Parts: sequence; structure tokens; C-alpha cells
Amino acid sequence: MFTMLFGFKNIYGESMARKLGGREEATIELLSKEMAEELKSDTKLKGVAEGVKIGTITSPKLAGELIEIQWGDEQFLKNRFVNLVEGKYPEKLGDIVMDTQSLEYLGYPAKIGTKMNLNFEFMDKRGNEYDHSIQSREYTLCGYYKAPIESDTYKGQSYISKEDLDSLNVSKYNYVLGINNMNKWNLRENISSIVKSHGMEIEEDYATYKPGKVKVGINPANELNISNLDISVVIAAVIFLILVMGMGYLLIYNVLSISVVEDIKLYGLLKTIGATSKQLKKILIKQCLYLCVVGIPVGILIGYFVGRGFLPLILREMSYDGKGMIENISYFNFGIIIFSALFSVLTIYISCLKPAKMLKKLNPIESVNYQKINSKGSKKVPKISTLSKRYAYESKGRFFIVLLSIAMSIGILNTALSVATRLDVENMYSDELKTDYLVADGSYFRYEYGAKAKNIVDENLIKDIESQSGFINGGRILFNGYRSDNSGVWKYHLKDSEYFPVFYGMDKYLLSKQNYFEGGVSEEPNSIYYSTYEDYYSKGENLYSVGDTVTVTLGDGSLKEYKIAGVIETSPSNNARYFVMINREGVEPTGNREEDAKNEVETPNFYLNTADYIDLIGEAPVMTYSFDIEDSARESFAKYMDSKLEENPRLRYDSMDTKMKDGEKFKSAILLMGATISVILVILGCLNMVNLLTTNLIKNRREYGILEAIGLDNKQRKKMFLLQGLAFVVPSLILGIVVSVISELTIVSGVGNYLPMKGGMSFLGIGILSPILILIAIFLPYRLQKREESRSLIDRINN
Repeated sequence: MFTMLFGFKNIYGESMARKLGGREEATIELLSKEMAEELKSDTKLKGVAEGVKIGTITSPKLAGELIEIQWGDEQFLKNRFVNLVEGKYPEKLGDIVMDTQSLEYLGYPAKIGTKMNLNFEFMDKRGNEYDHSIQSREYTLCGYYKAPIESDTYKGQSYISKEDLDSLNVSKYNYVLGINNMNKWNLRENISSIVKSHGMEIEEDYATYKPGKVKVGINPANELNISNLDISVVIAAVIFLILVMGMGYLLIYNVLSISVVEDIKLYGLLKTIGATSKQLKKILIKQCLYLCVVGIPVGILIGYFVGRGFLPLILREMSYDGKGMIENISYFNFGIIIFSALFSVLTIYISCLKPAKMLKKLNPIESVNYQKINSKGSKKVPKISTLSKRYAYESKGRFFIVLLSIAMSIGILNTALSVATRLDVENMYSDELKTDYLVADGSYFRYEYGAKAKNIVDENLIKDIESQSGFINGGRILFNGYRSDNSGVWKYHLKDSEYFPVFYGMDKYLLSKQNYFEGGVSEEPNSIYYSTYEDYYSKGENLYSVGDTVTVTLGDGSLKEYKIAGVIETSPSNNARYFVMINREGVEPTGNREEDAKNEVETPNFYLNTADYIDLIGEAPVMTYSFDIEDSARESFAKYMDSKLEENPRLRYDSMDTKMKDGEKFKSAILLMGATISVILVILGCLNMVNLLTTNLIKNRREYGILEAIGLDNKQRKKMFLLQGLAFVVPSLILGIVVSVISELTIVSGVGNYLPMKGGMSFLGIGILSPILILIAIFLPYRLQKREESRSLIDRINN
């Protein structure tokens, strides 16, 4: 379990690292060379790697794709997933390392020694924008590596030598330090404190950056503090650990109890001939030690191989396969081994305490003649139901642990099945994609759509798509950028308003596919559609409603009136995927983020049909083309779209089929995880039930024999054992139903707040486990009873 749990933690950290572009736990950016050297010398910063952002490669072949050029020391390159397929890191002037995807975009082969003439422009002081100073140089490929992620959001990377870096006039504040191996608790605060101790100021927002200020970034997977600590998760984890320890305690305690009870006459004889309580306790402790020496290593090995087998299976179901993450995750973790071993030792130690206490109070005379009879002198056989209840509930604490473990397994499996079966995959991605396919330039999926991507989705491509068999209908979204001229001045204003509008052109088919809070598609002239988020609309914070008039002030001062025909929900598929906040006219930024936020004004999105958009804006590029297809054409269209990607590597697409597959994998992963934990808990619960029944059998063996001697027949004995098993399972099922209902009302309902769910409460997990547990309750007591029958009645009475 710990291998799987820690493995999930590691895979989450690896996933976040790949999204952020590096394995560093934290980064300190916007440094000058002198500032970087000063911080590197601080011993409080651990695992420091150094890099420099130099610029971005420019080439007509790239269009909307982005390839950065950097320098980094060896550790920096390793942090950035530069695992060379062939070659070596840059060492001398003219050496360059590049990923295979970038080489393909530039048209160069992945071959050591390849000569490349590259143009690049330098980054400015802010480290995230570029000036227009073009540098041209010839480089020789000294090494190449596979792009670390297969993602539309990936930016190409290339690295040059230190000698090359020193020969370039790079911007001053472009140095970056990567930090690793530090205490993750309050990591941001600790690093910020170290930076400030060197007299450096920290800026949290690029938008208000001033030269000389430093930016501290943290990988979210490593940001642990009180503010982001989810108390419900902590409580759930603590309860889970207590439950696991409780079941482990009961399992070991029952084994030791059986050992003490079976050997109680031996312990009594030892005490009779002079053995002290301390010596008897030492014998028991040695038994525990043998358990530790043999059981813990074997358990760790079994857990390691089982965890290693299950974790990749679950991760592949969660779509992590193919991204290199599974192969790069280390399953052999000394931390997990040490934690598991200490957890087991602590559990075994606690389990020894009560049996040791039993031996301390042992009376040697009574133990030699040990017997247990609770019939209180009666010569009649008590009611079978009364006997079964008394024997099953003899140890209420142990009974409760068995009850809780089985009930929890029912609740966990039922929750996993409920989420997996009720998850509405079709609606889960409806906000992201309104049609079967969306085609766009790669920069659109990187949230960087701009002027360089204007001609990627052209009319030739659209006509080709529409000519394919199985095509139903589609629509364009036209967008000419947030500012339609190059002066940096917003061209359009809303009359008598401080808002600066953003206009999109949308074909009628796509207008009909949008979610409308108000209104709908209109054929009236000069109709316009306003877009806002569901959260804003539900709070009444929408700026416009159906019927409102929008008067646009054009660049030449003339006015154009439109009427709101509909209020559309803002979604990732109907805009450029990034937004701009601008200052009020005449107000300069102060550098104070809170103050500047007060002076920012919104840039609301408006949609026009494509004809009206062109009439207002002029000719504009197609940002995206979205379309629907027939179900019978899904396979052929997938092959067709992949062939289009091969023809044009800059083209990208998103499809509902891909998202549906991801959704199904997500459901399978939830089910597999829930089933795995549930099976572990069921096994532990059943083992404890077996031990508890065995302990009761040994302790009450003489009483069973006497009851048989005074008239308990074989049928009654079988019934008694059967009722003991059911005495565990039936209450467990009842409690499991209660746990499942609570889980449905809390956990499943909470999931429903974030993911679309369909149907009502599901009790499929209860239906699956109930017959299995009832069969176990019948079979186990039957086997124990058959084993007892192999011993003679005299032997059992004289035991």
C-alpha cells in the first residue's frame, strides 16, 4: 500500500514537473549573473542548478511553434529532462543540444554533427518576452534527446555551451537557479526568506516586474504549508493509517493470543519450576522478534513487487503511459522501506503488550489445570443462538476492528464503483469541446495564439476536411488578436463605458452549439453575443443581458450599434484561451499588484457572425475550425487527421473520441484503485475473523466438548459455528451500508460538484461483496468445525 501511495505522490510530482518544464522543487528567476553567484554561495540553498534564458529561435518553418535557446550546467539540463539519446552535452563554441521534435520542426535530421544555421532573438529583462535583436550563428548538433512530454503545450528546447553564452550579449536579468533537496514544509517562505536576507526584493507577478526584483516559483507538488493543507485529506489519511494499524495489531495480537492460549500449560509449568514473568515475557518478545526478522523483509519484498505491478497498471489507465513517466519513476524507495518497517515494528510491539500482560498475571497452578467453562453448572445445552452470540462477541474490541475493516472495504469499493459507473464521460468534456473535432495551430493549445499562426488553418484545409466521407457540419472562429493594429493601442471602445471589447467571428453552426444563459441564435441584422462565465452569471455579475444595446466606438471615432441576442457561456473552445487585463487610460502601473488591480478594466468577449465580423474588423485569420462527424466515420477520421499532422507538424487537433478514451481510463483507474484497497481490507478483515474464531475455538474447546457430552449434537454444533461467522458478517454488511450511504452523500456528492454525474445512489459494491462475505462466513466456520471433529471428544475435554 505504501509503495502505491508514495508512487502516486511521485507520479504527481513528475507530472507537475513536466507541465512546468523542470524537476526543480523551486526556481529563483530574473537574476543577474552577480545575483545568481551570490545566492549559489549560500549554503542554506540545496541542490542548486544554474541556467540562463537566452532567446527564441526564429524561422519561417516554425510559424506558431516556439523553440527556446538556453544555457545550463549539467544538473540544470538533467532537471529539464535532457536525457540524451546520443551524443554529449555542449562543451565548446558552436555546440548545441536539441530535442527531436524541434529538430523535426526546423527540418534537420537527428544526427550528431549536423550543421545548423540558426537565427534567434534575445529575451528582454522580464525573461518572458522578446526584443527584436536578431542573432545569427552556425551550430553543430553535439547531442539530441526525446521531447520530455507528448503535449500540444510543449515548447521546444535547445542548449548551447558556456563559451557560447559568454560570447553573447544576453539580457542582464535572465539567470535562473533551480533548487532541490530542501525541506518542503513552507518551502516558498523559506526560499523567499533566504533571498531577502541577501537584500533582494521579490516580485510575485511578471506584470508588475521592475529590474532587479526576483521571482520565486514553486512546483505545486512540493508546496506544503498550513494554507494549502486540506484538513479533510489529513483526517482521512490518519483514519486510514489507524485502521490499517488496528487491523495489523489485531492480526498479530490474535496470533500471539493463540500461541499463549495453546501453550498456557507450558508457560504454567515453566513458572512452576521457577521461570519469572520477565523471562516469560522475553520468550514472547523473541517470538515477535522472529516475526519481525522474517515477516518484515518478506512483506516488503511482496509489497514492492505487488505495488510495482499494480501502480503502472493504474497509471496507464490514467493516461500516463507513453510520456516516459512510468519508466522514470523509482519504485525502490528507502523512505518507503524504512517507513513500512517502522510502521510494522510499532504495530508488532503494540500487539505484544496485551499477551505479555496476560503472562505476567499468569497463575502457575491455574494454568497447569487450565480450562474455560461458562455453563455455570447447568447440565442443559443453552440456546445455540445465545452460545454463538456469546462466543462471537466475547472480545468486543477485536470484534469491532473486524467489523470496521470489513465495513470500510464495502464502503470504499461501493464508492469507487459509484463514481466509476455514474461518471458522465460525455458531459465531462462538453465545456472543453462542443464538437467532435477542433483543429488549430499548435500555439492555440499552448495558450499563445498570435499573429504568427495566421495561415495554419486555411480554407484549403477546411475544404479538404468537409470533403471527407462522414463529415456532418462545422464552423470557423475568426480572431485577429486583442489589438487589431501594431501600435499597442486598443482600436475599439464601448461608448459610455470603460470596457475594451474583444471580438470574435463565429459561423452559424458553432453559434448553435454554444451554451446559452439567455437568448439564442438570431437572424436579425446587427446581432451580437456576449460571453461570460457561469459563476459570474449565477451571481448576477454579467455586464450585459439579451436586448441590451452595445455601441462600439471605432478607431476613426464613428459608432456602430449592436443588439445582444444571446449570453453565451465562456468555454475553452470558443476563445483564444488567454485573457488580457489592461489599465484605465492615462493610468500608469505602480508596481504594487493590489493597487494596479484596482485600475485594471475588463476586456469582455463578444461574438459576431462571420460576415458581420469581417465587416467590422476586415479580413481575419481562422483561429479554429470545429466540426462534427458521423459515428461510422470515427475510425477513418482519426486516421485522416493523423495524416494531416504528418503533412503539417504545426497543426494540432483535439477530439471528443480522445477525451472519451481518457475519461474511460480515468473511470477504470478509480475502479482499480478502489478495488485494490477494498481487497486488501477484506483480506485483512477475513484473516482477523479467522484468527478470532480460531482463538475462541481454542479458548472454549473444553466447553465445546462438555456441551457435546451433555447433548450438543452435530447439527447444533454446525449451526453454532455458522451463526458465529454470520455474527461477524451481518453487522459488517449493515455498517457497510451505512458507510456507503454516508460516502454517497459526502464523497460522491463532492465529486459531483466537480465532475458530471448521472443517476442516483449506487449500491453495486454492496451487491458484489455481500454474497462473497456470506460465503466466507459459511465456509470458514465449517472448515474450523471439520478440523475439530478430527479430535476425539475425550481429547477436547481433557485439553
